[in-house]
Amino acid sequence: MWWICYILRGKRTLRDMLENLDDFQVDLSDAGKEVVVQAYVSLIKRQSGFISGLVVVLHDITEQQRIDSERRMFVSNVSHELRTPLTSVRSYVDALAEGAINDPEMAQNFLGVVQDETQRMIRMINDLLELSRLDQGTDGCET
Repeated sequence: MWWICYILRGKRTLRDMLENLDDFQVDLSDAGKEVVVQAYVSLIKRQSGFISGLVVVLHDITEQQRIDSERRMFVSNVSHELRTPLTSVRSYVDALAEGAINDPEMAQNFLGVVQDETQRMIRMINDLLELSRLDQGTDGCET
C-alpha cells in the first residue's frame, strides 16, 4: 500500500477512493520528469458487503498526454495558417464585390492576390494530406 501513497503523493486519500470510485488522473513529477497516470479503482467486497480490499490499477499515460498536447498545438497552428490566407481572400473578394471589379487594373491585381492565396492554401492542404498518409503508414501509391 505504501507505493499507492508514494504515487498519489497526497493527491487522493484512501477515503476519497472509497467514497468516489471514478477513475482519475494524477500528474506527478519525479526528478524533473513529469509523469501522468490514469488510476482505475475497484473495491473488493465480501458477500456481506464488508469491504476487504481495494484494487488500484495505474496506467502511465504520459506519452499519450504529450501526443494529444502536440496534436492540439498542431491543429491550432494549422488553423491559424489557413485562416490568414482565407482572411486575405475574403477581403479582396469583398473589395471586388463592392466595386473594385469595375477598375480593370485593380481587379486584375486583386484576382492575382486571390489566386496566389488560394494556391498557398492548396499547398498547405496537400502537405496535410501527405502528413496524414505518412502517419497512417501509406505513401499514397498503389501496390
